[in-house]
Amino acid sequence: MHKHIRTAAFAAAGLSAALVLTGCGSSKSDDKPAAKSPSAEASATPTSGGTPAKSADLQGSWTATTGGKTVTMAVAGKGAALLSPHVCSGQVAENAGMTMLTLKCADGNTERTQGMATVKGDKLEVRWESGGTDSFTRGKTGSLPTALPTAGLPTP
Repeated sequence: MHKHIRTAAFAAAGLSAALVLTGCGSSKSDDKPAAKSPSAEASATPTSGGTPAKSADLQGSWTATTGGKTVTMAVAGKGAALLSPHVCSGQVAENAGMTMLTLKCADGNTERTQGMATVKGDKLEVRWESGGTDSFTRGKTGSLPTALPTAGLPTP
């Protein structure tokens, strides 16, 4: 039992560290991502019946299970951190009526680096530019998400 608590604490600490690092990033207005071509923006419109999320809608912790693996995301202010098998952090921005997640993974993985967020009821769906989709459920306020991924974490 203590092993699971320690493992969850390490995972939570890693996610917290990613959030802190994201919050310390540059906020210069000229650090905007390159503009997309019109055809790319047209294909990014929501098709799942959800509505575009606002940055405020994303605040808090979210958990999804995709391909049998847990994906955990935390959003605070305009900063976002994602913990899947990869640790990624970045920004949430509203652009042309869409809320976009722009992340950079510590190991260089590009699977979840650019995504569009939509809200459908109490669920958050993120369609990633790479072609994948994650359907998140909001974590309870004041609690850590359950089933945090533990692969690659040191064991005592």
